[in-house]
Amino acid sequence: MARSTQPSTLRLDAKVSQVAGLRIHLRTRRGLEAFVRDELLQHPTLNDRFKLLKVSAGCVAITATASFSVGDLYQLRTFGSIHFVLGVVPTSKDIDVAALAKLIASPLTQRICSKLTDGQPRYRLKFMRAKVPYGTAQAVINQAFAQCPDLLNDPRQAPWAIDVYPEKIGSSVELRPRVSPDPRFVYRADDVPASTHPPLAAAMAKLAGQTDNEVVWDPFCGSGLELIERSLLGGVQAIIASDIAPKAVEIARLNLEKAGVTNASVSTHACDFREHQDIEDLPAGGVSLMITNPPLGRRVRVADMQGLFEEIFKVAARNLRKGGRLVILNPLKRTNAPASLKLQSGDPVDVGGFECRLEKWVKL
Repeated sequence: MARSTQPSTLRLDAKVSQVAGLRIHLRTRRGLEAFVRDELLQHPTLNDRFKLLKVSAGCVAITATASFSVGDLYQLRTFGSIHFVLGVVPTSKDIDVAALAKLIASPLTQRICSKLTDGQPRYRLKFMRAKVPYGTAQAVINQAFAQCPDLLNDPRQAPWAIDVYPEKIGSSVELRPRVSPDPRFVYRADDVPASTHPPLAAAMAKLAGQTDNEVVWDPFCGSGLELIERSLLGGVQAIIASDIAPKAVEIARLNLEKAGVTNASVSTHACDFREHQDIEDLPAGGVSLMITNPPLGRRVRVADMQGLFEEIFKVAARNLRKGGRLVILNPLKRTNAPASLKLQSGDPVDVGGFECRLEKWVKL
């Protein structure tokens, strides 16, 4: 079969104008749905261009009330990916090949892809949370191609994915733009193992809230995402990034520079958080926000997790000013925190295959 060999790219700024009845899923990690919802509803320009339909585990369903672009939605920082819902295939014992192929080749798919793609539309088919025999998947692809030869299955160079999600009502068939690099997080010049998922870092910054003349410290800074996301919200006077790994500190410094963090003084330190008294720029009892994703015991092993977190909370109690906040990911069911710290919120979130609590503590 004849296929264009020219690469296809997404048009993030192209406007989708026929929006009536178009359902969009903003998919995110479980536990971050409320952040996505609130970010949309509070956004100064998007809140009146989209209508909230439903919030469910890992998904915020919306519909557009005016023309929009994919780039418009990328003003929101706490979702993971954007999905245009093509339809639902009723639940059955086996994959309904004909019904699925019909949705893939539908006029809606063609309209969105032709509007938002430079070059020939290409997609890759992915069955989420399910194992589907290769022959079945190939049959779907072949039938879709027979109905729409202009839409090519090409998993190597496809700017689109068609994801099939098993839901209670059936299989939700969704068209997802494969946006890479993510335009929201292009400041990531480099990364470290076990660093925070960027939308989760953005949610942590949102949870922290804003105060003026903020002094922010991350004692396990990793690649610096939490500090950058908090800085982007404004009101930050000083940023202090420290980590026991010198390589992480260097990467955090590079990322902070690439993010253009110029609205605050920035200092970086390679040291153990227990040696906080040696950090010259760390004001004793003067930190307004401590925001951190410490080792959680999975990708980075910790011999005494309970002891580590007790020390983290003691250090927070010493260094936070009155009214200061600690925002932290906590894998423990119980935490022995000093009496001067009060838990304000603590909800479970998916941190990559397992759950932790995303907690906010306040210094009394």
